[in-house]
Amino acid sequence: PLVYWLTAATYAVAGTSEFSARLWKIVPTLGTILLTYGIGLRLFGGDVGILSALLLATTLGGFLFGRLAQMDPFLVFAIALSVFGFVGAGSPTPATAGRSGWSAGLLFWIGLGIAVMSKGLPGLAFPLLLLVLWTLVRRDPGGVGHVWSWGGIGVALLLALPWHVAVAAKVPGFVQFYLLDNQVLRFLGERGYVEDGRSLGTLAFLGITGSSVLTLVHGLRRPAGGGIQSRESPPSAGGLGGPDRPVQRRRKTAKGLGMPSSSC
Repeated sequence: PLVYWLTAATYAVAGTSEFSARLWKIVPTLGTILLTYGIGLRLFGGDVGILSALLLATTLGGFLFGRLAQMDPFLVFAIALSVFGFVGAGSPTPATAGRSGWSAGLLFWIGLGIAVMSKGLPGLAFPLLLLVLWTLVRRDPGGVGHVWSWGGIGVALLLALPWHVAVAAKVPGFVQFYLLDNQVLRFLGERGYVEDGRSLGTLAFLGITGSSVLTLVHGLRRPAGGGIQSRESPPSAGGLGGPDRPVQRRRKTAKGLGMPSSSC
């Protein structure tokens, strides 16, 4: 319900308008672009961060969903916040090396709570799955420990649990419709209630998601600190590509002609 709450609050403050209706789709989309830059910066450096943010900002999906009255932009923003949190907790920069991972790890749980309040179970599943994937790809058994904290879990529960419990207690059939039909059976293609807008089929969803995961795995398996390296080796004294190569050639030529090498 988070998007609806924020939109209703904007209507109350700024009035009913196209701007008010679109505001809380544009803001999380811009936030996701900034977080994408931050994740790329932390993992691969500033150039990759900027390129990643530009790619996201110019995708058709980002443009469309940043304007439609749907919950997905906030879900994606919240997942990106969680990813930024566990990447920051597991890969501290020199500026944060003296700090505990508490602040970065807390962002993971805040993002998870916001994601659940944006779109329910997917908001719980995707941050946790990405955290497990990150741990496996990085071969870091302590990856989960970087973000694990009872305080962070408490924050996530505080954000997500009260509304779900209150509505489940007050609205008959809420659990059946909201959790089972709308989120579990939807993924399996067995929904009892179908809206006008239909999501991707399971196989299509898994195919697109799998290709994205493979791209991520390929990037994370690059050597540590590995930027884009030149195909040419840097010049070095005495090397074949070094500055003294012409001198070596002249010496060889002089030797073949019977001339003293000192004359070269």
